[in-house]
Amino acid sequence: MQWLLGAFFLVLGSALFFFFQQSSSPESPVLNVSEKGILPEKKLPEDSSVNGKVGEVSGAVQGNNIGSILSVPEATKVLPFFGSDNKQEMAPPKIPLAGEVRMYDQHGNEIASVKSLVLSGGFVALPRRACLGAVDWQFGAYSDRKVRPIRDGIWRAGDEVGLWRIAGNAKESIALTPWDSAMALSWLSLQSGRVIAEVAVRVEMNQGDIVSLAIPEEVASPGVFLQNGNVVGWTFGEWLGGGYLWNRAVPRENELHSDVPMFYAATFAGGREEQFARAILMDEETPAFERLQAFLKGIYLPAKLLREDTPERLYIENIMADIRYLAQLMRYHGEAAKLASFADPGVFSVVADMELLKITVAAVSESSGYEQAVLFVENVREYFPAVPDAAEISVMHLYLYKAWIGHVLDEKDADAGWYVYMKSMDVFPDDPELHLAGVELALLENDWKTAETLLYQRDYPGTLRQRIDMLAARISELKKEEGSVVVRFPAGASRIPVVAHVNGRKDIDFLVDTGATLVTVPVSLLGALGIEIDNDTPRRMVATAGGLKEAWEVNLSSIELGGWIVYDLKAMAMDIPYHSQTGLLGLNFLEKFRMDLNTEKGILLLEPL
Repeated sequence: MQWLLGAFFLVLGSALFFFFQQSSSPESPVLNVSEKGILPEKKLPEDSSVNGKVGEVSGAVQGNNIGSILSVPEATKVLPFFGSDNKQEMAPPKIPLAGEVRMYDQHGNEIASVKSLVLSGGFVALPRRACLGAVDWQFGAYSDRKVRPIRDGIWRAGDEVGLWRIAGNAKESIALTPWDSAMALSWLSLQSGRVIAEVAVRVEMNQGDIVSLAIPEEVASPGVFLQNGNVVGWTFGEWLGGGYLWNRAVPRENELHSDVPMFYAATFAGGREEQFARAILMDEETPAFERLQAFLKGIYLPAKLLREDTPERLYIENIMADIRYLAQLMRYHGEAAKLASFADPGVFSVVADMELLKITVAAVSESSGYEQAVLFVENVREYFPAVPDAAEISVMHLYLYKAWIGHVLDEKDADAGWYVYMKSMDVFPDDPELHLAGVELALLENDWKTAETLLYQRDYPGTLRQRIDMLAARISELKKEEGSVVVRFPAGASRIPVVAHVNGRKDIDFLVDTGATLVTVPVSLLGALGIEIDNDTPRRMVATAGGLKEAWEVNLSSIELGGWIVYDLKAMAMDIPYHSQTGLLGLNFLEKFRMDLNTEKGILLLEPL
């Protein structure tokens, strides 16, 4: 007999467990969203924040049946502090029209969803944050799968909560009544259907129609406050912290003083966030520079939303990530010039983004040169005053000056080089590498005195020793070359070509030839030199690489080389094999100088005797 009784309770317990498991995990019916399509089935999650608390009764928002509310003592007052040891269990109420309000932007994209229920008069309470940026608001009921638009309601600028009205009839609904401060508050979760009696709250601020509350954690999810079976307030979970109580009579038709377009215009239209939202919605087929311009346009617009009200996708740091991506994309596709064309330093007065600055400066230097890149950095430096950004700006600035002066040195443009050098010294007077660039510029002009003065003006780090030694050696060479004719030729070459001015009339190409006794000039150039030959002109046989050749003996009035002139020289008029337009600079010219030949460096020094 005892085993039969035990089996009975075992079966009964299993049945009850199965029943409550089913009732605590309901599924919401599918919502028909008319022109927006069919929304997917969605389970309503249990309210984890109150699961297992003392004074709770399991229940669930399932269809339109939640039961009825037990009465609570009217004399119980709202506690002015958190916590209560006098919680009463409540049965779940009947909610005829529970569902979700979904918000859509101008392109039909869903941007927010709020659990709600319809109150007397067809009203639903919505947090302002959830409605921002939406132009189409739709209430979808769990019970009848109908979707009803929201067009107007009661909301004033600055209110955190508005009371909005759904279109169509809502005959079966819970009454909205003013909060009675002399009565206890119960709370119903719109996620799990659980009810907590005698919730301890604290009034924080009276906002006219609405009173804001500080609430305990156990009710910090979507739900409604109840008194005598009527709704007197709301909680909105993650959308809005705290609780909110209704503090006036139920509104009537003629009291509606706001509509959805008015709300959009007051909270979102014309601001930075709206422009960002438009830019985000531009598809991948839109050229990167158009999308970038759309984002940058938003940068200049004033923000209409506080940080805590701004949707996460419109946070400035997320928008900057999009801007950086598009700027990099343009550089990758070879559009640096286009990127530089609308790169405005003013952007950085709004958002001092170092990574974007690096991308922009690189694009400007690639497309417009180092000077424009330096100017760009100098225009934005003031917007990066804080360390470490200020230090990073200085590093970038210095790098650009070094790259710029290095470029003009490669181009051997001394005038441009001195311009860059003087500008850089105004900003970075103590940089040793820029200082050495000044030494190189002086050497570019063969001014060894200025180069030597600059080189030994200061001390240098050991890392620059090799460069300093090379510059010092070059200065020594120039010192040695001073007062000499310097002939430079390709290092290691066997022939040394020079150009000399002959008879004050013509420049002639010569080869330096220490094996030739006399200077030779091409026969074809005698006329240009003012020399005539005839049958009376002396002739000689001259040994050449091609054998003996007959040459005319002539007199040259002068040969000028490197600023030094040798007068009255004998020369042979003849054509050198394979070099008919070239002469030889022989010993009767070279013996007027002390010769110093360095074939490894390609330098011939002729020091006048």
